[in-house]
Amino acid sequence: MEVPVWLRKRIKPLREARSVLIVTHHDADGVSSAGSLSRGLLSLGKEVDIVVLRQFYPDQVEKVPYSDHDSVVFTDLAGRYLQEISNYLDSFLVIDHHDQTDLNDQHLVHPLLLGLNPDVDASASTLSALVSHLLSPDEKTLAYGLVGAAGDRQFEGGRFKGLNRTFVTEALKSGVLTVYRDLTLPGLSSKLLPEVFLYSTDPVLPGLTGNAEGVYDLLERAGIVSLYPSGRIRYSELGLEEKRRLFTALHLHLLRQGWSPSDTLSLIGEVYELNGNYGYKSTVRSFAVLSNAVGKNLREDLIVPLYTDEVGVLDEAESVLSEYLRTLYRAVVHGREHYKDEGVLVWADLRSSFPPYVSGAVAEALSSEGRVGMCVVEDEGGYVKVSLRGGRRLSAIVSAAAEKVGGEGGGHDRAAGARIPEEKLEEFISLLLKELQSLL
Repeated sequence: MEVPVWLRKRIKPLREARSVLIVTHHDADGVSSAGSLSRGLLSLGKEVDIVVLRQFYPDQVEKVPYSDHDSVVFTDLAGRYLQEISNYLDSFLVIDHHDQTDLNDQHLVHPLLLGLNPDVDASASTLSALVSHLLSPDEKTLAYGLVGAAGDRQFEGGRFKGLNRTFVTEALKSGVLTVYRDLTLPGLSSKLLPEVFLYSTDPVLPGLTGNAEGVYDLLERAGIVSLYPSGRIRYSELGLEEKRRLFTALHLHLLRQGWSPSDTLSLIGEVYELNGNYGYKSTVRSFAVLSNAVGKNLREDLIVPLYTDEVGVLDEAESVLSEYLRTLYRAVVHGREHYKDEGVLVWADLRSSFPPYVSGAVAEALSSEGRVGMCVVEDEGGYVKVSLRGGRRLSAIVSAAAEKVGGEGGGHDRAAGARIPEEKLEEFISLLLKELQSLL
């Protein structure tokens, strides 16, 4: 793995620091970034503290507890605010893969600087694991860096590519990882089969997520109910023919729900098994779901123990996950029952009803071919947070609309979000509709 000289120079302050603060985003990519980076720092005897934020905005810069640390690393956020951060800090690094304002800034590590596609080739966690590996070589750190990439769905044809692929190769060589093709839904190795579909939020499965009757019907059509009437069966316990019937039934179900054949086939792909792990840490994709739950609940106290493989912490983390999935389940059901159909935009207002972290899953549940799903939840200081899924060019559209109403937004091509003044929500939606109607 050839590493440019500029990158080695930019991480030099981390080698020299005695204590490091990691400020990270509250999703799987952010948690995986912080966890992977902490492995390398801790192995060098550094003191590490982690702060998880739902979002990072300029007015938050001065609120982060920097003073007790020699250096600060921002992961999976803050790339747009390099100048604002430099007004407060001398020693800092930003590892991000979102929209940037200045790729020439000497404090930035970004996939584009390595000639990589930030949506497919490398996530923030990939780059954080690379930095950690440079500080203290460890192939398991590279494997854990893939967790955030999985959370951001950086797959093509059901497999990793780019720098993510390089990490897979290195982890395979060292025996840390095992790779095989199969159904890729998170939780298949640890949860009962009905629960895998009922609580699936990555992806949200139309007609199955939050729909117990739909799940029972799927398993009945696959012949699973007659063989295991109690439903107490795990996917790993099915035979090859039973797995084939299950996927056929799932494929036909999703086609009837409006998925394209390529979308349904994308559920079959490479499974990245983390050797020696169990439960929701047993595969990269399941670990991503677990990390997402930890981050969304702002449980930064669990990140280092999870990513340094402390004994006993997995049970507590999976308890957080169970409550998280139940909340998402209720939110998705509520969103599907109480939504507003604006043609190209289908949206639900969940303010005062659910915690902010449900917005992405509900937005995805409301999206469909040619229609963008959106969810509105509460934010602090008179703002609301909106999440959008589906469509294309969402990052540019959402960013422009948010800016026009005095807010901020961005993200990726098919997944974006914004923070806008609450009183400007209607105006924001009108701007979105205009842009989406011309595009879709």
